[in-house]
Amino acid sequence: MRRLSALLVLVALGAGVYFLPPPAAPAPDPAPPTQPLIFSVCPVSEGSGRSTEVAVASTLGGSSAITLFAGGSTVGSLEISLGEDGAVIMPVVDIAAVGTVGGLVELPGGQAAAGSRTRGPASTTLEACVREIPTRVVATGGSTVSGGELTLHLMNPFAGDAVATLVVHSDAGLEASDRFTRVIVPSRGSNVITLNNTIPGRDWVTVRVEVTRGRVVAALRQTVGDRAMSWNAVEPGTSWLVPVPTEVEGRLVIAGADAGQVEYQVDVYGPDGVTEALVSGELAEGEMASIPLADLEGARAARVVATGPIVTTLQLTDGTKHSATTGAPAPAGSWLLPAASTGSARLVILNPELEDASVVIRAMREDGREFRSTVAAESVLETSLDGADAYLVDSDVPIVVLLYEAGEMDDALAMGTPIEDE
Repeated sequence: MRRLSALLVLVALGAGVYFLPPPAAPAPDPAPPTQPLIFSVCPVSEGSGRSTEVAVASTLGGSSAITLFAGGSTVGSLEISLGEDGAVIMPVVDIAAVGTVGGLVELPGGQAAAGSRTRGPASTTLEACVREIPTRVVATGGSTVSGGELTLHLMNPFAGDAVATLVVHSDAGLEASDRFTRVIVPSRGSNVITLNNTIPGRDWVTVRVEVTRGRVVAALRQTVGDRAMSWNAVEPGTSWLVPVPTEVEGRLVIAGADAGQVEYQVDVYGPDGVTEALVSGELAEGEMASIPLADLEGARAARVVATGPIVTTLQLTDGTKHSATTGAPAPAGSWLLPAASTGSARLVILNPELEDASVVIRAMREDGREFRSTVAAESVLETSLDGADAYLVDSDVPIVVLLYEAGEMDDALAMGTPIEDE
């Protein structure tokens, strides 16, 4: 009986083992998250007496690459390490003689920025590359009068054609042309539009680019003889901050971006503090106001606020030199200024806050100096620096930083790029 019980137990155990489900196959480890590509887009020219260099800077080092795109394909690319200094210059001439195209710059992270410098026979243009690509951007301040040429460069670095509508205003009013409707920007290509061919003889021009399919980066380029200046089309906003270098001539350009009237005022940061509403007015859709810097009573910086969306551009010209850049929509604690500069440069730092700012400035090059300074509340600091691939400015309160170079033949200026914490 005892042997029979033992036998039954063994049979039951065997049956239990037989009917157990097979062990689950080992699950693979989850795939590491894919790092999204962080990039910026620059207008690039190589040939016909013009040559572009792209400067890239990062607080975290790493490497960067630029890919030139035209005609639906990649024209050429260059990858390079940022090195110990965290900044590098990538000459487009080392890639290809490509004419006027777009450049897609891969950045090593959010704390990085790129800027393009284009040298011509008698002038240099300098501008930050575009990281954010909204569906509606505006640029103002150009002219198609005789002796000058205004071109709109539309760039599409992505697969698939993009489609945009151009809403163009000038001193002649709203411009009507079939060339401004359903503008195709080809896949991985550019559409360069010479506005003089369609609306010649205009004293001023404002262009709104409304993208209905895909994404497009837009920039204006104004030439007067051998001189040139370029600036990005930007998303409109209701507040703009613009540092102004000392001892310059030029103007502040403001344009309404939407239908209807918009009221604006210009507050000025000067030697005696802030003067509110020194200049004020109204703008219709696309209408442009040109305010000479001489009328702003020694302004070191300007704050432009409005009841509706506007854009603001700083243009420096004394009849022979020309340069331009768009304003900054907001202050930030850290700024990168990719420069590709071989000569001295000036940084113009605006502190719009109600408390003093402690700033640290570093020239990103071999043996680059780092120094500290204080920018008093609601005031401006201007400082001269040796040439560098880029500059980094950190502050304990939000500030705005502009790069300015005064050359023998021409000036160049560009707003810095605010960088993210990671």
